[in-house]
Amino acid sequence: MLVVGCRKKVVVYGTGKSGIKDGLELALAHSPRTVIIQSTGSSMPDTVHLLYSPTTSAILHIDTSSNPKQPLSVVDLPNSPLPQPTAGPSGTSKENGAGQATGQDGAGSGMGLGALSGLGGYVGLGAKATLPVGTSTFGGEVLLGRQGQFNSARTQIIAKQSELGGFYSSEGSFTRQDSIQWQAPPEALGQSRSSVVDLKLTF
Repeated sequence: MLVVGCRKKVVVYGTGKSGIKDGLELALAHSPRTVIIQSTGSSMPDTVHLLYSPTTSAILHIDTSSNPKQPLSVVDLPNSPLPQPTAGPSGTSKENGAGQATGQDGAGSGMGLGALSGLGGYVGLGAKATLPVGTSTFGGEVLLGRQGQFNSARTQIIAKQSELGGFYSSEGSFTRQDSIQWQAPPEALGQSRSSVVDLKLTF
């Protein structure tokens, strides 16, 4: 399956024995700059995360069997405060600025679909805009970089942060009780074995 983010719309292409099938289109309120496809083991996942900006995103639902006339629908992901961050980069490379944040037990092996998808966007959106980043982990879970807030368990208040990563399910709920906090916003994310790798380019 191929999911293409265009200007204020998304196009989904399926595949078969005859090759790529005709695309399904859905108009959107915003332009998706990054597309994250969950690693579910299925050739046609039911949901896809569309990232508009570091603060806003949506979940694209794909249902070609029970709803062939309107197979695509989208629901905005609530911009809820993230769980309190308890993990962070374990190290930083002096050469390329890459760091790692170790995930919890049970993370899938291999690079997830959508890994390093934040490295680019389609032409016409403006190169100066900050691209949202994310990656799939395992079992339909995704890690999305977010600019926003998190809940402080000790003080029960909202603390403002800008370099956070939250783990979400295919339905948009939090899958873990903690989030990740980076020292600087990553420009790309990838998952390999039990670790999440973030990349910060320096020139």
